[in-house]
Amino acid sequence: MTTPPLVTVVMPCYNAAKTVEMAIESARGQSHRPIEILCIDDGSKDDTLAILKRLEGDDLTVIVCDKNGGVAAARNRGIAAAKGAYIAFLDSDDSWASDKVARQLAMIDADPAMVMAGCRAEVLRIDGARELVNANREPPQGPEAWRSMLHHSYLVPSVVMVRTAVARRIGGFNEAMRSAEEDQDFFIRLALEGKAGFVDAVLTTMHEQPSSLSSRNRLREYETVLPMVLRHCRKLADRLSTAERRAIVGARHTAIGRGVYLGMPLLGMRLLARAIVNGDEPMTNLYYMLTASPWARWLKAKLRHPASADTLART
Repeated sequence: MTTPPLVTVVMPCYNAAKTVEMAIESARGQSHRPIEILCIDDGSKDDTLAILKRLEGDDLTVIVCDKNGGVAAARNRGIAAAKGAYIAFLDSDDSWASDKVARQLAMIDADPAMVMAGCRAEVLRIDGARELVNANREPPQGPEAWRSMLHHSYLVPSVVMVRTAVARRIGGFNEAMRSAEEDQDFFIRLALEGKAGFVDAVLTTMHEQPSSLSSRNRLREYETVLPMVLRHCRKLADRLSTAERRAIVGARHTAIGRGVYLGMPLLGMRLLARAIVNGDEPMTNLYYMLTASPWARWLKAKLRHPASADTLART
């Protein structure tokens, strides 16, 4: 009887005392065996390390970083130490369905050309509501998945399983990147090495936190994610048509422009104008700029609640 492949769970942890035990329980609850869990404490200042030490056992190893080096460096520590042929990334505030590893492994292990496999995710909001992530987008899959990864962000680490050898071959995550772009950059480089698979089922739950790093990073994507995507476009210029490059640039400016428009309207307007120039949703973006502008929001608030509109105008 053939021994099932060992899968390594790589979990970076930083000040995750409130959620890390939940994440570990979901990893330990996987139907697939054997499995090893590597928890990398990235210089936490709360009780995270104490919790990890309490939970440490035959299936869970704690790697302690002397100082905070960032999530990319923490994941790379896990990639370097992994004993498994496959790595499944899990953030310390996310959780998995019990068959997540088994279903992805069955797909990727059956196809030597497949270097990674994703799945669907949902966000569990603080108020208890559940929201499917990227509900209206086609998931990136196949040998050309890198093209759609350039066009829009779809994957997050907790939905992805990768071949350990390929993750090491491409150098892991770029540790010079300290925001949301290191994940997308890693997935794009990985997808350039082979096929991407996708299990069309919700197997990951992302638990909303009051002040999560991802929420804060979203406002900086114009200076982090956007330059990273443009660099890949230049590097892959001989494999992308002019129309593809315009579509990628336009879509990224739309997504990032809308993300910053409410807080930084002038910057958002410039980004959305660039999206329109590149042909991405011109009428929709124009409508968005008109209806989401500060004066439009003030007017709508004034019509509904005159007193609150005056408060909005002073902020």
